[in-house]
Amino acid sequence: MYIRGCRRVTLTSVTIRNSAAWTVHLLGCEDVLIQGIHILNDLRVPNCDGIDPNHCRNVRIANCFIPAKSRIGSSTSSRRRDNPDHCSLMQ
Repeated sequence: MYIRGCRRVTLTSVTIRNSAAWTVHLLGCEDVLIQGIHILNDLRVPNCDGIDPNHCRNVRIANCFIPAKSRIGSSTSSRRRDNPDHCSLMQ
């Protein structure tokens, strides 16, 4: 799932299975709530990250089940200093 340049995004109560690459990739989004999702990937697949917010602001991730190689990642090679990521993880 690729979400780019959006505001006030809510992703709740969904299950995503067997992603071939980054499962939820957010790019340049603001005010995002990801809550209660299940990501069930084959852990033998490379790059099957769970959630990757890049260049995003005000991302809240809560109550998610993500048994992945990288549950929540961010591509540090693409980060610019003038647009940092702001991500909050809540139990």
